[in-house]
Order: sequence, then structure tokens, then C-alpha cells
Amino acid sequence: MRDDLFIIRSLKSCLRNQLTSIAYNYRFAHEISHILYGDHDAQAVYQFSEYGKRGEELLVHKNAIRMLMSIEMPTNVNGFMEYYHVPSWLEHYADESFKSLIVTE
Repeated sequence: MRDDLFIIRSLKSCLRNQLTSIAYNYRFAHEISHILYGDHDAQAVYQFSEYGKRGEELLVHKNAIRMLMSIEMPTNVNGFMEYYHVPSWLEHYADESFKSLIVTE
């Protein structure tokens, strides 16, 4: 129970970060990816960062992109990137997810 409360408080704290232009629903998918796919032993409280390019942060960015594309498949990668204000350095991963989801559909 204590871990659940910690996760909820951490999620609320991260989503309140107003210092980013990244869309709220992308940040939400990012944080949910931490909960679903993250290394729970290595996680600590932090603010959302669009610049997390290593380790778990990169994996979570990739999972957030895939999660959002799975919910509603975009017509193209550029539209997806613009709609969610995904950082441009993640375009390669968005393109990979887009291509893999088109093949499976």
C-alpha cells in the first residue's frame, strides 16, 4: 500500500511540471511507462525531463511513444510529433514504432 501511495504522489508531482512544452498526455504516457515497464528498484522521485536520453529514461520515452501510437495510430510521424510536442531527438524512435505498428496492423 505504501508503494502505491508513493507512485501516485510521484506521478502527480511529475505531471505538475509546468516548465516543459511537452503535451500533458505524452508526459502521462511517459510516467505510466515508468510504472508498467520501469525498473522499480532503481526509480527515485524526479521531475519529468524531455532530455532523458540514457538508460531507463530512453526506454520509457520509447514505450510512451509506442503506447500512444497503439491507442490511436497516427497518419504520419510528423503529425504525431507535433500533436504531442515530442522532442525532435525522439523522431527516430517514433519512426521505428510507426513502421513496426503499420506492419502488425
